[in-house]
Amino acid sequence: MGNKWKKKHPNIVAVDDEELILKALKRTLRKAGFTVLTSSSAAEALDLFRDSEIALVVSDYKMPGMSGVEFLEQVRTISPDTVRILLTGYAELEVAEDAINRAGVFQFLVKPWDDTALKNVIQSGLKQFELKKENVRLLEELQEKNRELEVFNRNLEEKVEERTRQLKDSQSQLFQAEKMASLGFFASGIAHEINNPLCTILANTQLLLQVRENGDEGKEELREIEHACLRGRNIVRAMQTFARPESVEGEVQITDLTSEIRRIFPLVKTAGKFRGFKVTVTNGEGPIYVLTNPKKLAQILVSLLTNAVQASTENGRVEIAVAQSGDPGMVELAIRDNGPGIPRDVLPHIFDPFFTTREPGEGMGMGLAISYELARSMGGRIEVESKPGEGSCFRIFLQEAKDE
Repeated sequence: MGNKWKKKHPNIVAVDDEELILKALKRTLRKAGFTVLTSSSAAEALDLFRDSEIALVVSDYKMPGMSGVEFLEQVRTISPDTVRILLTGYAELEVAEDAINRAGVFQFLVKPWDDTALKNVIQSGLKQFELKKENVRLLEELQEKNRELEVFNRNLEEKVEERTRQLKDSQSQLFQAEKMASLGFFASGIAHEINNPLCTILANTQLLLQVRENGDEGKEELREIEHACLRGRNIVRAMQTFARPESVEGEVQITDLTSEIRRIFPLVKTAGKFRGFKVTVTNGEGPIYVLTNPKKLAQILVSLLTNAVQASTENGRVEIAVAQSGDPGMVELAIRDNGPGIPRDVLPHIFDPFFTTREPGEGMGMGLAISYELARSMGGRIEVESKPGEGSCFRIFLQEAKDE
C-alpha cells in the first residue's frame, strides 16, 4: 500500500503548530513509505487542497487562529473525498461529537500516539480514499455504459421501426404486384375478346362512312359509332399495355434523367391546362444516369404530369426533383403539386385499373395503373404521398446507372 501511494505530489498532509510533532509525524510516516507534506498553519495548508488532490490529512485539534475541527470542516468543503484524521490530546466525548458532525472525521489519534497504531490508521484511511475513488470511477463507468445502452436501445428501436416499415412496404408492394398480375391476366383476356369484334365494327363503320355523302341519313350516327369504337380501341390498347408492359417498344438504356425530363416536358406543356403553371426542375449537382426505356419513362411522365396539372387549380405549381435515393442503387424522381391532395379513402386505390374519381367520359382510370406497371417492368416502382389540402407527391424510383 505504501509504495502505491508514493507520488510526485504529496498525498498526505500533516498540520500542527508544534514543529517537533510535525517532524515526528513526518519521520514515522516516511519510514512507512508514505509521501508527507507538513504545515504549521491551518490557513496556509488550505491552499494545498485547492491546488492538488490530497488523499489524507492529519490535523492537530488545538491550533492558534483556527481549531482542528474548523480546519477539517473547510477541508471537507474544498475536497470532500480527502480522508480527515484528528490528532488530539483530549479524550472528551463532546470533542469527538463536534468533529464527526462538522468535519466528518474518519478517525481520532490521541497524543502521544503509538507508531504502529498511527501506521494502521493511515493505511486504513488511504484504503478508504482508494475505495471512494474506485466507487466514483465505477459509478462514472456505469453511467457511461447506461448512456451507451440508451443510445443502443434508441438505435435498435429506430432500426426495428425502419425494418418494420420496410417489411410493411415490401408486403404492400408484393400485394400490389400480385393484384396487378391477376388484373393483368384478366385484362389481357378481356382485351383479346373485345378487340376482334371491335375492329370488325370499326372497319365496317368506316367503310359505310366512305360511301355515304355528307347529309345522308344516318351518317352522323355512323360517326358516333366510329368515335365510340376508337375510344374502345384506346381502352383495349391501354389494357394490353397494362397486361404486357414489355410490349412497349424500345430497350432499357443508360439515360440522363434530367435531360430526358426536359425533352419530354415540351410534349405535355402545350396542353391548355399547363398554361400559367410554374414548373421547376431540380437535379442537385450534375447529371444523374438511370437504366430506363425512354418510351416507358415518357409515358409515365406524361401521365403523372398531366394528373398533377389536372389535380391543381389554375396558376398552380408543379415541382420536379431528381436526386439520389435513400435506397442503394436507386434514383428518385419526385413530381409534387400544390393541389387539394388525395382523400385518405381514395389513396389505397389510385393504382387500381379503371379506378377514377373523374366524371364519366373524362378518363378511364388506366393512366396510373399503367405507369405503375411500366415502372415495375424496368425494375423500379412508384410511391405516393398525399394529405388533404397539402398537395400530392408521386415518387418514381429507377435503377441508377454509372456513366461509362
